[in-house]
Amino acid sequence: MELNIQKYRALVDTESKTMKSTDLHSFVFEATGKYKLLDSFHKVVLKSVSGANTLKEYKSKMNESDFVGFEKDFSLNERGQIKHYNLTEVECNMIMASIDVNHLRLMAEVFVAVKNNLSIDPVDNFEKSVRMLKASKELAELFGLEGNQALLSANRATKNETGVDCLAKMDIKLISETKEQILTPTEIGKLLDPSLSGIAINKILQAFGFQEKVGKVWQPTEKGMEFAELLDTGKQHSDGTPVKQVKWKYSILKLIED
Repeated sequence: MELNIQKYRALVDTESKTMKSTDLHSFVFEATGKYKLLDSFHKVVLKSVSGANTLKEYKSKMNESDFVGFEKDFSLNERGQIKHYNLTEVECNMIMASIDVNHLRLMAEVFVAVKNNLSIDPVDNFEKSVRMLKASKELAELFGLEGNQALLSANRATKNETGVDCLAKMDIKLISETKEQILTPTEIGKLLDPSLSGIAINKILQAFGFQEKVGKVWQPTEKGMEFAELLDTGKQHSDGTPVKQVKWKYSILKLIED
C-alpha cells in the first residue's frame, strides 16, 4: 500500500509534535484496512498505550503516581465521549506496532518527514511555500476554480507539501464569495445529460478523490471539503455521534462534466 506520507506529516502538530487519534485512525485504515469504526480504534488506542480497557479505567490510572500514561491530553464532546487523543510519536508507534508491525516503518516515516521539515530554514521554507502557492493557484485555475476557491485549494496543496499554511501566517480568513446551491448526489445525477443515479455519482466523486467510504458512510476527503457541506440530519449513530448528510456545491458539476 502506497501512502501519501506528506499528507499525514501535515496532520502532525508541529508545536506539540502530536497527532490526533482521528488522523492516526485514517492512517491505520488506509494502510491496513483494519478498524473502520473510530470507536473500535479508540479502544485499541487505550489498550495499546495504557493497558486500560475503558476510559473510566484509564482516568483512574491517571491518578496513580506511578502510572505513565499519555503524554498529552484528550478531547471530549458534549456527551462526555472521546473526540480524540493527542498522541506522541512513541505512542503512535506503539499503537501501530500492536495493530500491524509490517506498517510500523510507514508511521516512522511520517514523523521523520516532520523533523526534516522543521530542520529547514524558516525563511527558505516560506519562500518555497510562496512559490508553491503561486504555482498551485495557476493549476487550480486550470481545473476551473476561481477566486477564493482557487486560493483555498492552492493553500491546502501548499500546506500538504511544505507544512506552511500561508493563509494562517498572514492571518487571512477567506470566505465564500457567493452562496452556492448545494445538491445531493441524486440531484447532481439528474442535472447531467444523460442523467445518472445517485449511486453512480457517489462512485464518480470517489474516483475523483472528493470522497471516501468510511464503514458504510461517505465522507468528504480533504480535497472534497472545498465543495462539500455537512448537514445535521437530527439522527445519531449507535455511539451517539450525529449523523451528517453530505451535500455538494453546484460548482462540482463542472468538474464532473469535464
